[in-house]
Order: sequence, then C-alpha cells, then structure tokens
Amino acid sequence: MGLDSKGRTPDDDFRAAVVFSVSAIDAYFHAKIIRHLRERQQKEGKFVMSSAAQEMILSEVAKSLTGTEYRDLENDKKKIIDLACAASDPSLITHLEEALKKKSFQSIGDMSKAMEIMGKNPQEIWGKFDSSTKLKVPKKKNPKGGRPPKPKFGKKIDAKVQLERLFKRRQAIIHNADTSLKGKWAGKPSGISGPAVKRWLKSSEEAIERIDKLIA
Repeated sequence: MGLDSKGRTPDDDFRAAVVFSVSAIDAYFHAKIIRHLRERQQKEGKFVMSSAAQEMILSEVAKSLTGTEYRDLENDKKKIIDLACAASDPSLITHLEEALKKKSFQSIGDMSKAMEIMGKNPQEIWGKFDSSTKLKVPKKKNPKGGRPPKPKFGKKIDAKVQLERLFKRRQAIIHNADTSLKGKWAGKPSGISGPAVKRWLKSSEEAIERIDKLIA
C-alpha cells in the first residue's frame, strides 16, 4: 500500500529536492575528506595534515582528557601536533572521522572549510570554476536584410551563486517551513520555482563533479 499523496503539491516535491540535494552535498564531503586523506596516506605514507584537520583532531582527542592530562596536552600542543598529525598513525584519521560527525557542510563557507581540511586552498579551487562570459545569439533575424545582428555576451552565473541560493532556500524550508514570516503573507508558504530548483540542482551536481576532479 503506497503513501497517501492527498494534499501534496508539486511545490512540495521541489522543496524535498532542495533538502535532499543539500544533504547529498553534506554526505559527499564527509566521505570525500576521509577517502582523500586515506588515499594520500597509502600513496605518500607519512604526510603532514592541514592545520584545519589538525585542529579538529586535537579537539576530538582533548574531549577525552581532563585535569592534568588536558593541561599537559596544552603545554605540549605543538610537539604533539608535529608528531601525531604527521599521519603515520592511521588512528588519526579515525579521530578526524569522529570529529566530522559533528560538522556539517551545508554552505559555501562549509564547502571551503572542507577543502582546507583536505589541505587545499579554497580560493584556488573556486577560481578554477568557469566564470567566463557566455555567448548569447539573437533569435530574430534582421528584417531589413543586410548584416545580421551582432551576438551579445552575457555574464554566466557562477556556480557559487546558484549554490548560495540552494543553501539559502534549504534553510528557509528546514527552519521556517518555507513560509513568509513578515508582512501580509506571514504564515503562508513561499512560492518556489521549478526551473530555479532545476538550475540549483544542476549547478550543485556540476560543482561536486568539478571539485572531485580538482581534488583527486
């Protein structure tokens, strides 16, 4: 017996698509970070983790220490980081994996943080995304003949812009039930555009594919 779809609207499906898309991005980075570091460990053996990864590992390890143990950890922090976070011990990645369970990747800032944890420069990664201009060819022909109208160049919307819109809408759906909170429309569902959602989903998919190739 299937679920009763009475009262369900296409907008509900669009909202669900937004939420699931952001969840997929979040899940991707949790898996990508650990896979990337384990592969580096296998290829390089001993390597120094990024400062962002070191901070998360140190914070996770410190939670199990109290009193003099924690104070000793603070006093010898640099030495411990230099030795332990050289990644010669596979258990360090396990500590990081545990720490990542408390971290979400559901914004542009979070995505950039994930890049930092993997030892990459977010600005360099984002800078390699195609933000060039896109050719727009006029559909109508010149009715008087002669030279055809010149093609115009319009700015191609950056993937980050579409992702920001996706994340913002997800926040509204999850935290405000996608309803207006002010004005005469307060308490009523906000309209959601199918074409806009499709653009967000396409951009998120393309962004993840690009990031996956850039951070191999």
